[in-house]
Parts: sequence; C-alpha cells; structure tokens
Amino acid sequence: MPRAPKTPRAARPRWHYILTIHWTDAGGTDRMATDSGTCAPPPGYLREDMWELLYNRLVKDTEATQAYVVFFSLERNDLWPTGS
Repeated sequence: MPRAPKTPRAARPRWHYILTIHWTDAGGTDRMATDSGTCAPPPGYLREDMWELLYNRLVKDTEATQAYVVFFSLERNDLWPTGS
C-alpha cells in the first residue's frame, strides 16, 4: 500500500470497532473473545486493512488458531456531524 502524507493523529477521525472471534483450543474447548475500542487509522488505510490488523492482533493475543469471526463492526466514532 502506498504511503500517504502523515496526518497528526489528533486530526484523524476516530473509528469504533468491535471484533468477536470463536475457536477451539488444543484441549477441544470452544472459546470466544471480543475486543473493542477506538482507533485513528492513517490516511490511505482501507476497512480491509483495519480488519486484518485487528483480527491478527486478537488472534495473537488469545493464542487462537483457525479462529472464525462471529462479529465485526468498524464505524466512525462521532455521532454528530462536524459543525452541528
């Protein structure tokens, strides 16, 4: 992906995400994990880029293998248009 000019993090829009995954651990137990929060992706990032980043981070943090996505949401965090 080509690099866009750097935009200060404070000037970038914030996005709220929720990601839930499901996997079966080595002992055969079903597991689920959810991560949520806000992020300020750099200019040029696509929704797919953010999904991959968030998914890979959650899979690594949970030490899951072959995890399936149960739920994913990525939306602008602001509820009111600027200037309202």
